[in-house]
Amino acid sequence: MKKILMSLLLVFITAGLCFAASSKEEITQDLNVYNNDINPKIVDALSKIEQEMVEIDNIIEGKSKKDIKTIIKIVDNQVQTIEKHMNAQAPKIKTPEVKKYHNVTLAYIKLRNNFLKDVADVFTKKGKVDEKDKEILTNKYAGEFDRLNKENAEALKVLMEVIHPAPAGNTAK
Repeated sequence: MKKILMSLLLVFITAGLCFAASSKEEITQDLNVYNNDINPKIVDALSKIEQEMVEIDNIIEGKSKKDIKTIIKIVDNQVQTIEKHMNAQAPKIKTPEVKKYHNVTLAYIKLRNNFLKDVADVFTKKGKVDEKDKEILTNKYAGEFDRLNKENAEALKVLMEVIHPAPAGNTAK
């Protein structure tokens, strides 16, 4: 009886895995939705964030007298705009492969925002960000950035393999 149950469980799991993967057409359709409906607004907001990050660097280096808290509020507002937009658009994505990429992208943007907030907090408290502070912040966030970079690479690899499969007979990895 145990062997029969194990065999049925194995068949169930295998069948579930076979149906879990999306077709090339479904993934391509979702990527088109992502690239046309979701990504342009993300790119626009990220370009604004990049401009503010340059200003944050200038403040930390003493090249600007702007208020770092104001800059962080601007960045935070842009991140909230991205998050709101991505969450509102998420139901348009049907395939788990594109959803994973979508979710990892949002997690990365939010983590980077948290890192910037911590840098700004250190600067506000101390009036500078020294090498020890940089090391502490790097150590605090390195593991999470590494994890998200790995997840992003895996998600992109899956998407690329579906959209641009390796030629038959090419087994190089």
